[in-house]
This record gives sequence, structure tokens and C-alpha cells, in this order.
Amino acid sequence: MSKLDDSLPASYFHPWNITIGKGRILWAKAATCCSGIVHPAGWVLPGGARTQNRNVAQAVAMAIDAMSEQA
Repeated sequence: MSKLDDSLPASYFHPWNITIGKGRILWAKAATCCSGIVHPAGWVLPGGARTQNRNVAQAVAMAIDAMSEQA
């Protein structure tokens, strides 16, 4: 593990995370935020929405990668 890896939260290393090129979608366990909103376990999409559909998460990671190539 590099020095950079040591500074990242453990969630960056979950085996269910999806990385395609520069697109990365993280898996998060279920949680309740301080305002009482319950978030189910799932891949966290841009904007904070979660999905349990791996195909959706992979498509979003691919779109992020494609957009990063255009920038």
C-alpha cells in the first residue's frame, strides 16, 4: 500500500467497488445519516443516489470514464 492509499478511507478498497478507467463507483453499507434518512446498502452514484443493480453502477462508471476523456 502506498502513502496515498494510507490516507484514503477503507471504503475505497471494498471488493465490490467498480472502477472502469477513471470512473469509480463505491459500494457502501447501509447507514442512517444524522437527519434520520436511511440509506440502503448499494453502489453510491453521483449525487448520492444508491443502486443495488451492478449493471447500472457499471454504466455510470463507464460514463464517468468517457466524460473524463472529453475534458
